[in-house]
Amino acid sequence: MELFILMTCDEWKSWTSMRLRGVFTLQELKKYIKTHSKNTNIKMEEPKQEKDFEFEADWGQMELMSAYEINQYLTYGYVETVELNSPQ
Repeated sequence: MELFILMTCDEWKSWTSMRLRGVFTLQELKKYIKTHSKNTNIKMEEPKQEKDFEFEADWGQMELMSAYEINQYLTYGYVETVELNSPQ
């Protein structure tokens, strides 16, 4: 089972600044970011290199994003993908 660790951090995503926010499934991660982005320092912005869409105006686009893509849009956050060790 694939899970996603969400951490808040500085804009350079340095390891020393990272603080655990939670461990989520992909759908839970998206929901958490949507509900907490305005109340915490989790901030979503367009990556400097890409201008695919105006993110803050179109939360529906996040439903189509992978965890990797979400990570690219997080300014003060970092997403790490992990596998849950479960017997096969």
